[in-house]
Amino acid sequence: MSGDGDEELQSSTPGSSGPARASGEMGVSSERVGPTGPGQEATDGLRDVSEHERDPDEETLPEQSTGNPEDNPEGPTDS
Repeated sequence: MSGDGDEELQSSTPGSSGPARASGEMGVSSERVGPTGPGQEATDGLRDVSEHERDPDEETLPEQSTGNPEDNPEGPTDS
């Protein structure tokens, strides 16, 4: 395997590079189109996971911001 991982996944899925991506009439469950993120639908497992521009004044949760502390609750304790 060499090259781009997305390209390899698409080339291993017949028809995934066409206009309908991998959805078609073959009757396999992997062709079922489902949500892959905001405004995206795909059958081949590819989706945009790149960072999105945020307004600098927008409040974000610590786990969504780089370099900020993340508070994790205590786990259950043995009694």
